[in-house]
Amino acid sequence: MNLSRSLCRFVSITRKHLGRNLLLKGFPLSPAMAREGSTLQRDTGDEFLKEAFKIVMEEAVQNATDRNHKVCEWMEPEDLKRVLDLNLRSEGEPQDVLLGYCKDIIRLSVKTGHPRFFNQQFSGLDRHALTGRIISEALNTSQYTYEVAPVFVLMEDEVLRTMRSFVGWKAGDGIFCPGGSISNMCALNLARFQRFPQCKEKGLHALPRLVVFTSQESHYSIQKGAAFLGIGTDNVILVKTNDRGKMIPEDLDHKIQKVKSEGSVPFLVSTTCGTTVFGAFDPLEGIADVCERHSLWLHVDVSLIFNTSLLVIVYNMASALIKSVHVHYYIQISGYAIPVLLILLVFTKFVAPVFLDVFV
Repeated sequence: MNLSRSLCRFVSITRKHLGRNLLLKGFPLSPAMAREGSTLQRDTGDEFLKEAFKIVMEEAVQNATDRNHKVCEWMEPEDLKRVLDLNLRSEGEPQDVLLGYCKDIIRLSVKTGHPRFFNQQFSGLDRHALTGRIISEALNTSQYTYEVAPVFVLMEDEVLRTMRSFVGWKAGDGIFCPGGSISNMCALNLARFQRFPQCKEKGLHALPRLVVFTSQESHYSIQKGAAFLGIGTDNVILVKTNDRGKMIPEDLDHKIQKVKSEGSVPFLVSTTCGTTVFGAFDPLEGIADVCERHSLWLHVDVSLIFNTSLLVIVYNMASALIKSVHVHYYIQISGYAIPVLLILLVFTKFVAPVFLDVFV
C-alpha cells in the first residue's frame, strides 16, 4: 500500500514539474497535447541553448583565456556558499535565472584555460578539442556497441591501433579506463590474474599472501589499488630510493628475497618514470633484471608530459620485460596539443600486455 501511494505521489509531482508532454505508461497524453508540449519545450529550449552558448563563448572561452581577466575570483568555502544559491528545489526556475546561474558558475570557477593557470598535468584551452567535446556531449552516445555509436567506436579503434603501433605491435586489443588510479589498479589486477588465473572464480581465499613492490616515491594509487583489490596496503612493500628519488634495484632484490623467505608470493614490481615530487625516473634496466630473476611482472607508471618518441624510449629501456606501462602525456596531432583524457589498456597476443594511461 505504501509503495502504491508513493508511486502515485511520484507520478503526480513528476507530471506537474516536467511538463504536459510527459508520457508514462498508464498515464497517456493525447497526441495533440504531446505535440503542443514538445514543440513548446523545443522552442524555449533552443532559445535558452543559444543564450547559454553565448555566455560560454564570452565568459568561459574568450574572457577566461584573456590575461586582463582573473584566473579565479577566489572565495573561501563558507563565503562561496553564501554567494551561491545551491539549494535543490522541487519547483523549476525561469530561464533568465538559469542563465544567471551559468554566469555565476563560470565567474566563480577556476579558469584552467587562462595563460596564468599552471598545473602539473593540464592547462590551456584548445578550441578544436572543445568542439569535439561539445559534439560528443550533444550526441550523448555510449561506446558499448557499434550500433549505438558507430563513428566513435571506429575512432576508439583507430586510437588503440595507433597506440599499439608506437611499440611496434600490428595486432592486439584494448580498453579505456576512467582515471589514473583505476589504471594502476587495473595493472595490479592484470598481473594477479596472469599469475593466479583461478582467482577470478575462487576469490582471495584460494590465493597465498601476495606482495607488491614499489618505490617510496611512487604514487599513492598503488596502495589504494592494493586496498581495493583485497591485497592489502601492508602487502605493498616500499623500496628505498637514492638521493635523486630513484628506486634502488639492490634494495628491491633484498626485499623480494626476504618476502619469499617468509612464505609470501611477490607478483608485481611497480616502477615510476616521473615521480610526483622529484620527477625521478626509476632505473628500469636494473629493475628489469631483478624482475627477470624472480619472474615478476614489471609495471611502469609514466607520469610526465612528453612526446611519443620518448614513450618508445621508455619501452626500449626495459625491452620485452616490461609487462605494463602507465603513461601521462600530451601528444601533438596536426600541430595541436589535444587536451582530452585518454586512459587505455592495450593488449597483444604475441607479447605480454602493455598498460597505457595516457593524457592525449
